[in-house]
Amino acid sequence: MINMPHQIMINAPAEKVYEAITTTEGFKGWWTTDAKAEPQVGSIAEFSFYNRKAIFQMHIDQLEPGKLVVWTAQHDMPGWKGTKIRFDLNVNENGARV
Repeated sequence: MINMPHQIMINAPAEKVYEAITTTEGFKGWWTTDAKAEPQVGSIAEFSFYNRKAIFQMHIDQLEPGKLVVWTAQHDMPGWKGTKIRFDLNVNENGARV
């Protein structure tokens, strides 16, 4: 499996960033308006694009409020099934780092 680490600096409290990557309203604010998500381990978050021509379903594996979010792709999009996505939130003097 290939690791593709990315680091994004966000000038916001870790709690706000956590909300943006775990809730329906959070995702609608930055990624797609067709999103369903709840911050609950074991739930399935769903995101769609292009009038639902591309639908992504993510199993919520781990949640640590303000610190960690881990998903596993459940959908059959080529190359995605079983892909792990991990958000590690770290805080510095400028805000959160994802």
